[in-house]
Amino acid sequence: MVRSSQGGSGHRISDDLVLTAAHVVDESGEVKLFDTDNWLPFRRVWHDDDLDVAVLKLEAIGLAAVPPVRWGLLSSGAPRVLVEAHGFPNFQALGEGAPRDYEQIDGHVNPLSGAARRQLHISVDSKLWRSGPRPWPGMSGAPVLCRGRLIGVTTETVGDSNRLAATPITEFIFDKGMQQILRASVHHDSVVEPADLDGIVSVNLPWQKPRSWVSLLRPTADVVPYRSQGDDLVDLFGWASQEGFDTCLLHGATGVGKTRLAHELVRAVAKRGGAAAFVAEFDDINSEARDSLARLTRLRHQTLLVIDYAETKPDVVRRLIESLSQNEDEELPVKLLLLARSAGTWWDLVRTRSTMLDDVLHDARVHRLVAKPLTADQQIKVYIEAVRGFAERLPSIRECAGQDWTGIAQRLAASSPLYDRTSGSPMACQIAALTGLLAAGAVGDDIVAQSTRDQLLAHERRYWLRTAHEFLGVDKLPEGLLDDLVALVCLYGARTRADALAVLAHYAKRDEPESMGRIAEFLARLLGHPSDGYWQPVHPSSLAEHLVVERIHAQPWVIIGTLPHVRDYQLVHALTLLSRAAPTDKVLWGHVASVAKKHRHRMPFELLAGAAVAVPDSRGIAAVIAEAHRELRPAQRAVVAAFSGKTPSDQARRELWNLYSQAYSNLPEAQLRRAASRAASIQELLSIVRPGLTNGIGAGMEMLPLVSDDLDTLFRAFAEGGEFAEATGRGGYGYNEYAVETTRKARDAAKRVVGRLDELSPYRNSFSKAPGVLDELGPALTELASEITDIRQRLDELAEDFGAAGSD
Repeated sequence: MVRSSQGGSGHRISDDLVLTAAHVVDESGEVKLFDTDNWLPFRRVWHDDDLDVAVLKLEAIGLAAVPPVRWGLLSSGAPRVLVEAHGFPNFQALGEGAPRDYEQIDGHVNPLSGAARRQLHISVDSKLWRSGPRPWPGMSGAPVLCRGRLIGVTTETVGDSNRLAATPITEFIFDKGMQQILRASVHHDSVVEPADLDGIVSVNLPWQKPRSWVSLLRPTADVVPYRSQGDDLVDLFGWASQEGFDTCLLHGATGVGKTRLAHELVRAVAKRGGAAAFVAEFDDINSEARDSLARLTRLRHQTLLVIDYAETKPDVVRRLIESLSQNEDEELPVKLLLLARSAGTWWDLVRTRSTMLDDVLHDARVHRLVAKPLTADQQIKVYIEAVRGFAERLPSIRECAGQDWTGIAQRLAASSPLYDRTSGSPMACQIAALTGLLAAGAVGDDIVAQSTRDQLLAHERRYWLRTAHEFLGVDKLPEGLLDDLVALVCLYGARTRADALAVLAHYAKRDEPESMGRIAEFLARLLGHPSDGYWQPVHPSSLAEHLVVERIHAQPWVIIGTLPHVRDYQLVHALTLLSRAAPTDKVLWGHVASVAKKHRHRMPFELLAGAAVAVPDSRGIAAVIAEAHRELRPAQRAVVAAFSGKTPSDQARRELWNLYSQAYSNLPEAQLRRAASRAASIQELLSIVRPGLTNGIGAGMEMLPLVSDDLDTLFRAFAEGGEFAEATGRGGYGYNEYAVETTRKARDAAKRVVGRLDELSPYRNSFSKAPGVLDELGPALTELASEITDIRQRLDELAEDFGAAGSD
């Protein structure tokens, strides 16, 4: 609550700043924070009477910290955006002079209503328990929130009691004075996110607290100033500002700076009032994703959306192009930026998938980003910048607290930096700076490692061990175990807890749900839950790839013991990562090929070929296909030739698209194709032994009773002969005659047994193959059942959503 010349509400946007309406405050006054009893003095540090907005600075020390506010805008004119407003209206005062209670309003905004007056109009949907002609005094200054983002400040009532007006944050957030005040308080530039696209965009905020040393290397961390190696950022910003819809593919090898460049472009567009964000891994069956997608055809702000690893997301690329290209305002700058390792077969398939895509993408930009090696002087300059930047952020990590990192950075910057300069890239300089700081600060024991990447991983293990101690209660783990576990997370990922448990169970060779569950959750907490699943890998990706390759060489069981048993999407993820990390590593791909050869029906041609389409170098996957699927049909050979670089025929192109989308898509259509492919492989698997087993079992059912009778005759002959010998004595009267007769009966019975078994011998091969086939059949049936269960669950969710929509 705020009290000055009038009473009102407000919202704390940082540790010491409060946002409110200008008309409720003078130059000073008092603020009562939520859940406290004390009134704190403030002074007004910024205001705009025309917009009716003011910022207050609290004159107090020792205030509890709050996360910086997330700012948002409404990018689309599509109606009914769900919002909330939080404040302290006068009607919540329970008696004369009593303090006002808290009111949470839910409602919706139709973005075009009030736009001419530079306002947002909130239609209140929650029922008022106290009514009257003016129920809202005291709500002025209340925040208006959409999906957790602050999109406006409540200023007045419009018309009757069911509508409030608010000033959108886009009217004042870009003011220079406002920006200076915010930067002085939160120490970073404010980022405005498209709140109404929350169902399809990801969170990329610079102020997120680092989990560990490695997290400081993420592009979103903003530790080191962006260093352009040419005009790429300027050119892309110019492209993003041009009228109309367009797509650009930015591709290049790992570590060249694609993601960092895209983040800088997103922020540059957002700072000028545009709606800019990275796209998350969304499921367009999800109701929130569908709502956001529907808004893309009615955009009213300059818009830039970025898809990272676009080559592995054909559905997302296609869906966004179809929506963005149909925006009602054809002159509005609307752009889609695709980031990928290469512009190979996958891009050709996407562009020519349909007539519409061919028309839209015909003139799409394709730009290869190449990192220019830094000169020795440039490397030193980047190194020193990175040392100083990391020194500012290291105190926020527990193990680094209490050290004079500024002094350490000064000493390190003044010395001759020692690091591997072979790559000459900015990322190599940053890794060297971070490892150099940690070594100079004596964080833990001395580390002996060959490369800066290995040094960084050695430091990261300390964070892993500390988390293991806190979560699992262990002080020491077997050598290499923690690395193996993290490598499994990086190699496969996991959408669900059950998928994570399955990976751990096969790695550990035991199924103990309780202990495996704790380890699975530990790994999820260690590396963070992704927005679309349960496990996410180490970042940056180059470090994850380095760790996976190193662990497979050190402990082949990491891949041999798990690859045959993972879900299809995890298999594709592993093939993609390995193809990026080490496409020509014969030892590594030899392990994959041995698994594929032994478990051919768990790694079918269709899935291998589909994965090969998206990778920058498919030689490893091609070698696996050659080893595990030697008898290819002509159509399959044409597919291999196509993803290996040869110009495909129209038929091969269509088949290649089907396999590509089948491998990387999560839509029910692709899931059904995968299920059908899995069913076909099971049928093929059974065909290996089914005729022999069927006929063999039939013959056995006929023969085995006869064999049993013959064996019984044989047994009785010998038993009766023994009894007669005991009764008469060997050599006694009649013994020889009886022995001859008994031996004849036994011989005839034995001949019949041998003859009958010979009749069954043609079926022996089928029975000998059966155990191996059944070993393959079990996991194949399990994967088919899981795929069908996923399809059923997602279609049930879709039906439920449509049912709810129909009842509204």
